[in-house]
Amino acid sequence: MTVLNKSTRNRVSAALLGAALFVTGGLFSAPAQAAQKPTVMVFVDSDRLFVESTVGQNVRDQVKVYVEGLQKSQVQMVNELKAKGSALEAEKDLLTDSQLQQRAYEYEKLKNTLTMELKLQSRAIEMGEARALSEVQAVLKPIFASVMRAHSADVMLDTSMIVVGGVDLDVTSEVMAILNQRLKKLIVKPFTPQEMKPRSAQ
Repeated sequence: MTVLNKSTRNRVSAALLGAALFVTGGLFSAPAQAAQKPTVMVFVDSDRLFVESTVGQNVRDQVKVYVEGLQKSQVQMVNELKAKGSALEAEKDLLTDSQLQQRAYEYEKLKNTLTMELKLQSRAIEMGEARALSEVQAVLKPIFASVMRAHSADVMLDTSMIVVGGVDLDVTSEVMAILNQRLKKLIVKPFTPQEMKPRSAQ
């Protein structure tokens, strides 16, 4: 698990771009106006916002600490399983068939339990990161709206949506400057086991 793997970057882009589209109401929010004047589009690089903004770096630093802790737990799990596996191998000739079968069952059960615990911890970190990003998104919505008004823009798109050509009006730096003023840090907390339960089970 890495801090900025492909799936994480996709979640970031989707979250931040979602805020932009929420503000604009979508690409075709004003068809009548589009017939009267050219559509004015501005662009924002959501990846860059997350990587370079003060709050984005703060969130990533916290997630990195959690991930490193998870990696240490994984190493401990592997070492524990190796030790138990070696002990079982050394004692197998001294055990009856039923005892060996029971010990093997207990080993597999322990391995499955530890593996599931690591998966849950990883998922809890991801959900905690997503929760922090939703807070960033909430702050970005009015910023996007303000920047669009300043440029009399009708639509805001992410730069990742550009297939060919350049960006005439990239407002990423402008958005980031305001974001850095309004939000510098957040507390990233992995979800608790209770929070991860389905609502129907809570």
